[in-house]
Amino acid sequence: MQDISSPEADRSPSLPASHGPLWLWGLAALVVLSAAIVVGAWMAGTRMRGAATTVVSAPAPEALVPDPAAALAEARAALALREAAAAEGDAIAQYEVGLAYLEGALVPPDTDRGIDLIRRAAAQDYIPAMMGLAEALASRVADGTADPAEVFAALDRVIANPPDDRLLGIAHEFYGRYLRDVLPEARRDPARAVDHFVAGLAAGNLILARLIGDAYRTGEGRPADPVTAYAYYKAAQPILPDQLGPTIYALETSLSPPDLERAAALTLPELLAREPGIRP
Repeated sequence: MQDISSPEADRSPSLPASHGPLWLWGLAALVVLSAAIVVGAWMAGTRMRGAATTVVSAPAPEALVPDPAAALAEARAALALREAAAAEGDAIAQYEVGLAYLEGALVPPDTDRGIDLIRRAAAQDYIPAMMGLAEALASRVADGTADPAEVFAALDRVIANPPDDRLLGIAHEFYGRYLRDVLPEARRDPARAVDHFVAGLAAGNLILARLIGDAYRTGEGRPADPVTAYAYYKAAQPILPDQLGPTIYALETSLSPPDLERAAALTLPELLAREPGIRP
Protein backbone atom coordinates (compact mmCIF):
# COMPACT_ATOMS: atom_id res chain seq x y z
CA MET A 1 0.00 0.00 0.00
CA GLN A 2 1.33 3.43 -0.91
CA ASP A 3 1.99 6.10 1.70
CA ILE A 4 -0.37 8.75 0.42
CA SER A 5 1.14 11.36 2.70
CA SER A 6 4.10 11.45 0.30
CA PRO A 7 3.93 13.88 -2.65
CA GLU A 8 5.13 11.02 -4.84
CA ALA A 9 2.23 8.77 -3.88
CA ASP A 10 -0.18 7.58 -6.57
CA ARG A 11 2.17 8.23 -9.47
CA SER A 12 1.95 4.79 -11.11
CA PRO A 13 1.26 4.84 -14.87
CA SER A 14 -1.36 2.14 -14.32
CA LEU A 15 -5.00 3.14 -14.33
CA PRO A 16 -7.94 1.99 -12.25
CA ALA A 17 -9.01 -1.52 -13.28
CA SER A 18 -11.90 -1.52 -15.72
CA HIS A 19 -13.25 -4.72 -14.17
CA GLY A 20 -13.97 -6.47 -17.46
CA PRO A 21 -16.05 -9.65 -17.31
CA LEU A 22 -13.68 -12.57 -16.72
CA TRP A 23 -16.35 -14.95 -17.98
CA LEU A 24 -13.77 -17.36 -19.35
CA TRP A 25 -13.45 -19.10 -16.01
CA GLY A 26 -17.19 -19.20 -15.52
CA LEU A 27 -17.79 -22.71 -16.75
CA ALA A 28 -15.16 -24.16 -14.47
CA ALA A 29 -16.69 -22.28 -11.55
CA LEU A 30 -20.14 -23.61 -12.44
CA VAL A 31 -18.81 -27.17 -12.47
CA VAL A 32 -17.37 -26.69 -8.99
CA LEU A 33 -20.61 -25.09 -7.80
CA SER A 34 -22.66 -27.98 -9.20
CA ALA A 35 -20.44 -30.43 -7.35
CA ALA A 36 -20.97 -28.47 -4.13
CA ILE A 37 -24.73 -28.62 -4.61
CA VAL A 38 -24.56 -32.39 -5.09
CA VAL A 39 -22.49 -32.75 -1.92
CA GLY A 40 -24.95 -30.56 -0.03
CA ALA A 41 -27.91 -32.63 -1.21
CA TRP A 42 -26.14 -35.85 -0.22
CA MET A 43 -25.26 -34.50 3.23
CA ALA A 44 -28.87 -33.48 3.77
CA GLY A 45 -29.27 -37.26 3.45
CA THR A 46 -32.96 -38.11 3.70
CA ARG A 47 -36.25 -37.96 1.83
CA MET A 48 -39.55 -38.00 3.70
CA ARG A 49 -42.24 -40.23 2.23
CA GLY A 50 -45.21 -40.07 4.55
CA ALA A 51 -44.03 -41.37 7.92
CA ALA A 52 -41.18 -43.36 6.41
CA THR A 53 -37.67 -42.04 5.93
CA THR A 54 -35.59 -43.20 3.00
CA VAL A 55 -31.85 -42.71 3.30
CA VAL A 56 -30.27 -41.55 0.07
CA SER A 57 -27.22 -43.58 -0.75
CA ALA A 58 -24.06 -41.56 -1.14
CA PRO A 59 -22.37 -41.47 -4.53
CA ALA A 60 -18.77 -42.53 -4.72
CA PRO A 61 -16.49 -39.65 -3.62
CA GLU A 62 -14.70 -39.58 -6.99
CA ALA A 63 -18.04 -38.92 -8.70
CA LEU A 64 -18.32 -35.61 -6.82
CA VAL A 65 -14.98 -34.22 -8.00
CA PRO A 66 -15.28 -32.18 -11.21
CA ASP A 67 -13.00 -33.28 -14.01
CA PRO A 68 -10.53 -30.39 -14.56
CA ALA A 69 -9.80 -31.52 -18.11
CA ALA A 70 -13.50 -31.57 -18.99
CA ALA A 71 -14.04 -28.14 -17.40
CA LEU A 72 -11.08 -26.73 -19.32
CA ALA A 73 -12.37 -28.23 -22.57
CA GLU A 74 -15.78 -26.64 -21.98
CA ALA A 75 -14.21 -23.25 -21.26
CA ARG A 76 -12.11 -23.45 -24.41
CA ALA A 77 -15.17 -24.40 -26.43
CA ALA A 78 -16.98 -21.36 -25.02
CA LEU A 79 -14.01 -19.16 -25.93
CA ALA A 80 -14.07 -20.55 -29.48
CA LEU A 81 -17.71 -19.52 -29.78
CA ARG A 82 -16.91 -16.03 -28.54
CA GLU A 83 -13.99 -15.79 -30.99
CA ALA A 84 -16.39 -16.68 -33.82
CA ALA A 85 -18.78 -13.96 -32.66
CA ALA A 86 -15.90 -11.49 -32.43
CA ALA A 87 -14.88 -12.33 -36.00
CA GLU A 88 -18.44 -11.50 -37.11
CA GLY A 89 -18.17 -8.05 -35.49
CA ASP A 90 -19.90 -8.57 -32.14
CA ALA A 91 -18.51 -5.75 -29.97
CA ILE A 92 -19.08 -7.51 -26.64
CA ALA A 93 -17.35 -10.66 -27.91
CA GLN A 94 -14.47 -8.59 -29.29
CA TYR A 95 -13.98 -6.99 -25.90
CA GLU A 96 -14.19 -10.27 -24.00
CA VAL A 97 -11.83 -12.13 -26.31
CA GLY A 98 -9.49 -9.12 -26.29
CA LEU A 99 -9.32 -9.37 -22.49
CA ALA A 100 -8.56 -13.08 -22.78
CA TYR A 101 -5.54 -12.36 -24.99
CA LEU A 102 -4.36 -9.52 -22.77
CA GLU A 103 -4.53 -11.71 -19.67
CA GLY A 104 -3.50 -15.00 -21.24
CA ALA A 105 -6.75 -16.64 -20.12
CA LEU A 106 -7.11 -19.98 -21.98
CA VAL A 107 -4.94 -18.60 -24.81
CA PRO A 108 -1.27 -17.62 -25.05
CA PRO A 109 -0.87 -13.95 -24.08
CA ASP A 110 -0.92 -11.69 -27.14
CA THR A 111 -1.05 -8.01 -26.23
CA ASP A 112 -1.19 -6.78 -29.82
CA ARG A 113 -4.14 -9.00 -30.69
CA GLY A 114 -5.89 -8.16 -27.42
CA ILE A 115 -5.57 -4.41 -27.95
CA ASP A 116 -6.70 -4.71 -31.58
CA LEU A 117 -9.88 -6.55 -30.56
CA ILE A 118 -10.63 -4.06 -27.78
CA ARG A 119 -9.98 -1.20 -30.21
CA ARG A 120 -12.55 -2.68 -32.63
CA ALA A 121 -15.10 -2.95 -29.85
CA ALA A 122 -14.42 0.63 -28.73
CA ALA A 123 -14.95 1.82 -32.32
CA GLN A 124 -18.50 0.46 -32.02
CA ASP A 125 -19.09 2.69 -28.98
CA TYR A 126 -19.08 -0.24 -26.54
CA ILE A 127 -18.36 1.67 -23.35
CA PRO A 128 -16.48 -1.04 -21.38
CA ALA A 129 -14.15 -1.35 -24.38
CA MET A 130 -13.55 2.40 -24.47
CA MET A 131 -12.51 2.25 -20.82
CA GLY A 132 -10.56 -0.96 -21.40
CA LEU A 133 -8.64 0.64 -24.26
CA ALA A 134 -7.43 3.41 -21.96
CA GLU A 135 -6.20 0.81 -19.48
CA ALA A 136 -4.65 -1.49 -22.11
CA LEU A 137 -2.70 1.31 -23.81
CA ALA A 138 -1.37 2.93 -20.61
CA SER A 139 2.14 1.48 -20.72
CA ARG A 140 2.47 2.12 -24.47
CA VAL A 141 1.33 5.72 -24.17
CA ALA A 142 3.76 6.20 -21.27
CA ASP A 143 6.77 5.12 -23.34
CA GLY A 144 5.62 6.99 -26.46
CA THR A 145 4.79 3.94 -28.60
CA ALA A 146 1.04 4.62 -28.74
CA ASP A 147 -0.90 7.75 -29.59
CA PRO A 148 -2.89 9.07 -26.61
CA ALA A 149 -5.26 10.79 -29.04
CA GLU A 150 -7.21 7.57 -29.61
CA VAL A 151 -7.52 7.07 -25.86
CA PHE A 152 -8.76 10.61 -25.33
CA ALA A 153 -11.19 10.24 -28.26
CA ALA A 154 -12.67 7.13 -26.67
CA LEU A 155 -12.93 8.76 -23.24
CA ASP A 156 -14.42 11.91 -24.80
CA ARG A 157 -17.22 9.74 -26.24
CA VAL A 158 -17.92 8.26 -22.81
CA ILE A 159 -17.92 11.70 -21.19
CA ALA A 160 -20.22 13.12 -23.90
CA ASN A 161 -22.79 10.31 -23.54
CA PRO A 162 -22.28 8.60 -20.18
CA PRO A 163 -24.67 5.76 -19.35
CA ASP A 164 -24.61 6.77 -15.68
CA ASP A 165 -22.75 9.01 -13.24
CA ARG A 166 -20.57 6.16 -11.98
CA LEU A 167 -18.97 5.58 -15.37
CA LEU A 168 -18.77 9.32 -15.98
CA GLY A 169 -16.76 9.68 -12.78
CA ILE A 170 -14.45 6.81 -13.76
CA ALA A 171 -13.94 8.23 -17.27
CA HIS A 172 -12.86 11.58 -15.82
CA GLU A 173 -10.52 9.77 -13.43
CA PHE A 174 -8.92 7.87 -16.34
CA TYR A 175 -8.60 11.13 -18.30
CA GLY A 176 -6.99 12.93 -15.38
CA ARG A 177 -4.56 10.13 -14.63
CA TYR A 178 -3.46 10.05 -18.27
CA LEU A 179 -2.80 13.80 -18.22
CA ARG A 180 -1.00 13.69 -14.88
CA ASP A 181 0.81 10.33 -14.80
CA VAL A 182 0.70 8.39 -18.07
CA LEU A 183 1.67 10.77 -20.88
CA PRO A 184 5.39 11.24 -21.59
CA GLU A 185 6.60 13.79 -19.07
CA ALA A 186 6.94 16.66 -21.56
CA ARG A 187 3.27 16.34 -22.50
CA ARG A 188 1.75 16.05 -19.03
CA ASP A 189 -0.75 18.68 -17.91
CA PRO A 190 -1.39 18.57 -14.13
CA ALA A 191 -3.83 21.51 -14.21
CA ARG A 192 -6.12 19.88 -16.80
CA ALA A 193 -5.77 16.61 -14.92
CA VAL A 194 -7.19 18.23 -11.80
CA ASP A 195 -9.99 19.75 -13.91
CA HIS A 196 -11.02 16.21 -14.83
CA PHE A 197 -10.67 15.02 -11.24
CA VAL A 198 -13.04 17.82 -10.22
CA ALA A 199 -15.55 16.83 -12.91
CA GLY A 200 -15.32 13.20 -11.80
CA LEU A 201 -15.82 14.20 -8.18
CA ALA A 202 -18.91 16.21 -9.18
CA ALA A 203 -20.22 13.01 -10.80
CA GLY A 204 -19.84 11.17 -7.49
CA ASN A 205 -16.36 9.60 -7.68
CA LEU A 206 -15.48 10.55 -4.11
CA ILE A 207 -11.98 9.09 -4.17
CA LEU A 208 -11.02 11.96 -6.47
CA ALA A 209 -11.33 14.38 -3.55
CA ARG A 210 -8.10 12.85 -2.28
CA LEU A 211 -6.31 13.47 -5.61
CA ILE A 212 -7.52 17.08 -5.71
CA GLY A 213 -6.34 17.48 -2.12
CA ASP A 214 -2.92 16.20 -3.22
CA ALA A 215 -2.82 18.91 -5.90
CA TYR A 216 -3.54 21.70 -3.43
CA ARG A 217 -1.10 20.27 -0.89
CA THR A 218 1.81 19.86 -3.32
CA GLY A 219 1.10 22.75 -5.70
CA GLU A 220 0.99 20.40 -8.71
CA GLY A 221 -1.98 21.38 -10.88
CA ARG A 222 -3.34 23.91 -8.41
CA PRO A 223 -1.79 26.71 -6.34
CA ALA A 224 -0.50 25.36 -3.04
CA ASP A 225 -3.27 25.90 -0.48
CA PRO A 226 -3.22 23.74 2.66
CA VAL A 227 -6.62 25.01 3.79
CA THR A 228 -8.30 23.81 0.59
CA ALA A 229 -6.22 20.61 0.64
CA TYR A 230 -7.48 19.85 4.14
CA ALA A 231 -11.10 20.42 3.11
CA TYR A 232 -10.80 18.02 0.16
CA TYR A 233 -9.07 15.40 2.28
CA LYS A 234 -11.85 15.61 4.85
CA ALA A 235 -14.38 15.04 2.04
CA ALA A 236 -12.56 11.83 1.05
CA GLN A 237 -11.91 10.64 4.61
CA PRO A 238 -15.16 8.61 4.96
CA ILE A 239 -14.00 6.20 2.23
CA LEU A 240 -10.24 6.41 2.93
CA PRO A 241 -10.02 6.75 6.72
CA ASP A 242 -6.81 4.80 7.27
CA GLN A 243 -4.97 6.10 4.23
CA LEU A 244 -5.77 9.77 4.84
CA GLY A 245 -5.41 9.79 8.62
CA PRO A 246 -1.68 10.67 8.73
CA THR A 247 -2.01 13.42 6.10
CA ILE A 248 -5.00 15.00 7.79
CA TYR A 249 -3.23 14.87 11.15
CA ALA A 250 -0.13 16.54 9.67
CA LEU A 251 -2.25 19.36 8.25
CA GLU A 252 -4.17 19.76 11.50
CA THR A 253 -0.93 20.25 13.39
CA SER A 254 0.49 22.71 10.84
CA LEU A 255 -2.55 24.94 10.24
CA SER A 256 -3.30 27.83 12.55
CA PRO A 257 -6.53 27.56 14.56
CA PRO A 258 -8.32 30.17 12.38
CA ASP A 259 -7.21 28.40 9.18
CA LEU A 260 -8.25 25.02 10.55
CA GLU A 261 -11.66 26.41 11.48
CA ARG A 262 -12.05 27.90 8.03
CA ALA A 263 -11.03 24.63 6.36
CA ALA A 264 -13.41 22.58 8.49
CA ALA A 265 -16.29 24.87 7.51
CA LEU A 266 -15.84 24.39 3.76
CA THR A 267 -18.41 22.05 2.23
CA LEU A 268 -17.90 19.95 -0.88
CA PRO A 269 -20.44 21.98 -2.95
CA GLU A 270 -18.59 25.16 -1.97
CA LEU A 271 -15.25 23.64 -2.99
CA LEU A 272 -16.59 22.50 -6.37
CA ALA A 273 -18.20 25.87 -7.05
CA ARG A 274 -14.80 27.56 -6.73
CA GLU A 275 -13.17 25.33 -9.35
CA PRO A 276 -12.74 26.34 -12.99
CA GLY A 277 -14.21 24.23 -15.73
CA ILE A 278 -12.21 21.79 -17.86
CA ARG A 279 -9.61 23.72 -19.84
CA PRO A 280 -9.24 22.95 -23.56
